[in-house]
Amino acid sequence: MQPNAILVNTSREAVVDEPALVRALESGQIASAGLDVFEDEPLPANSPLRKLGDRGLLSPHMISSKLGAGLKQGIAWATRSVLEALRGEVPQDVFNLGHRQALTG
Repeated sequence: MQPNAILVNTSREAVVDEPALVRALESGQIASAGLDVFEDEPLPANSPLRKLGDRGLLSPHMISSKLGAGLKQGIAWATRSVLEALRGEVPQDVFNLGHRQALTG
């Protein structure tokens, strides 16, 4: 992959070699990664993936549960968050508020 590549995995955990991904991100071999499935779920607190900062976007594999039961609410939440990010805003549902404040200055 090129240094500006972004790896996205929303399929299955076995698709990505997590230690290799962490090494690729730390070395700058690729730019960032978005994952919503992990080798171990829930993702352990000491996982190196949690230390990637803005190089890693981590999400549970259950978007439809975000605003209650049913896929419709999850689609609305995901759409709003993506549109906010595309406008250069930090989506209101960012979990790590300390990181959110650092992004907005």
